[in-house]
Amino acid sequence: MSANGGIVPFFTAPSSGETPSRRLLLVSHSFPPDASIGALRWQKLASAAFARDWGIDVIMMDPAESALREDSRLRELPAGTHLYGVATREPLLERWHRSAIRVRNRMRDTRALSTASGRSAVRSVSSQVERGTGSIRSELTALKRTYLARMFFNRWSDCVDRSAKLGVSLARVRSYRVVESLPMRPRSEALAMLRAAAMVVVLLQQYVHSIPGKVFEYVQLQAWLLALSLPGTATELLLRDSGADVVHPDDVVGMTRAIVRRYRDMRAGARPAPINADGRFDRARQAALLLDALDRLA
Repeated sequence: MSANGGIVPFFTAPSSGETPSRRLLLVSHSFPPDASIGALRWQKLASAAFARDWGIDVIMMDPAESALREDSRLRELPAGTHLYGVATREPLLERWHRSAIRVRNRMRDTRALSTASGRSAVRSVSSQVERGTGSIRSELTALKRTYLARMFFNRWSDCVDRSAKLGVSLARVRSYRVVESLPMRPRSEALAMLRAAAMVVVLLQQYVHSIPGKVFEYVQLQAWLLALSLPGTATELLLRDSGADVVHPDDVVGMTRAIVRRYRDMRAGARPAPINADGRFDRARQAALLLDALDRLA
C-alpha cells in the first residue's frame, strides 16, 4: 500500500522510452520471479503482447511465498510491466487435494483401497449430500469424502496401474541401470542440457485439455520428440502430423520401436530437425491467435 492508501506494485519493469498505449490485466498464481510450472508461458506472452502495443499488469502470488525463484527473469520482462503480489490462501479443494495425497502416501495398496473404499464412500456419502440431511458442517464433511473417494477411484487407480505396468516392463530389461535423476537446476542450465539431447520425452499429463509449456520448448530443439499421450488430448492433437513420435502411454512396444528407430537413425548419421522447423509452433505465432482476438475486442 502507498501512503495515500493506493495499491502499488512490488515491481515495475524499467522503461526508457514510450510505454504501450493499451494494458491487459493478467491474474495468474505463477509469474516471474516465481519459477514454478506455468510462469514461463505468461512471461513469454507479456513480451508478445508488448510487441503489439499491450502493456501488462499482473496480479500474482506474493513472491515471498515462492518456493522456487529466479529473480533474473525480472530483467526479461517488457518495459512498464507492473507486478502486484497477493498473499495466498489455499482454496478449499486444494486443501482437500493435499489431504488426499497424504492419505494416498500412507496406503500400501493404493488400487485395492481406492477401488473398495472409493466405491463404498461415493455411494454412501453422495446420497447423504443429495438428501440434504444433517447440518451444513456434516454435509461439507460428506462432500469432502465424496471428493476424495472420486479422486482415488477415478484418477489414481488408472495412474497406479499404468505406472506399475511400465515399471515392470522397464525392470525386465534392467532399464533402471541407465536412468539418472538430477537435482533441480535453473532453467538456463536445464535448457543447455536439453540442447545436447538426441531425444526428448513428453510424459502423460494429468490435465489432458492443456498443453505443457515444455512442449513449445522441446519443438525448438534439434532432437527427436517422443510424446506419450492419449488420443484426442490437447498434446496429441497439437503434435499430430508434426513429425513427433506420438505413442499411447500404455504402448510399451510402440515406445520401444520409436526409440530403436531413432537410435538406428542416429547410428546411420542422421540428425533430427526441430519439430518447429516450419515455425508453426512459434510462441509468437501461437500468442498472435489470442492477441488478434483482443485487437478485435479493444
